[in-house]
Amino acid sequence: MIQLGEYTMMKRQMVQLDPNADFDTRKGQVNPKVTEYFLDKYGAKISLIWEPFGWIEHNQLIDLCEHRRKVVISYCLGSADKRSIVADSTKIAPHPLPVDAVIFHPPYFGSTAFTTDSQDLSNMTSWKQYMANITACAELAVASLAPSGLVCVVGRSYPKDGEKIRLDWHFANVFLGLNMELVEVYGSLPDVAMVLRKK
Repeated sequence: MIQLGEYTMMKRQMVQLDPNADFDTRKGQVNPKVTEYFLDKYGAKISLIWEPFGWIEHNQLIDLCEHRRKVVISYCLGSADKRSIVADSTKIAPHPLPVDAVIFHPPYFGSTAFTTDSQDLSNMTSWKQYMANITACAELAVASLAPSGLVCVVGRSYPKDGEKIRLDWHFANVFLGLNMELVEVYGSLPDVAMVLRKK
């Protein structure tokens, strides 16, 4: 596990990406340059990617990866993009296996509800239930990775009900507890991306 002080120091020193891009954080979107940076730096050995939490509208990650001749298995509980697969990523692993990388950007706790599905993380009001589902998906992700496979985890810190939720730090510790090692921290505020490698 990583201590909060150590992680905070890594965030202060992280690469900050240009925030000028077409995205809306209020809709749960992240700067597409976060994924571009990951693929440009680590993509040479990546052919097959799992996206457990695909976007409910047009999937920019699939567009980005098709341009780079990479295959994306994108799961979503309710998506208008027909290239996504309707599946619960907390219960169903990607197919085929193994995958070379996982792009892990779940709905944030307490965010706007994106679907009416009770299993959608954006609908969960219990922190314990939310983190149990995050952990279940992370376990499937790590088990699905090829040796030395990578996970790009995206999260952020934000206030909720008078408290600060350090979701990125919680996400990092879930994966570090699953035999992953932290390789890099970078981001486009308010979002932080963490690259972890399977040991």
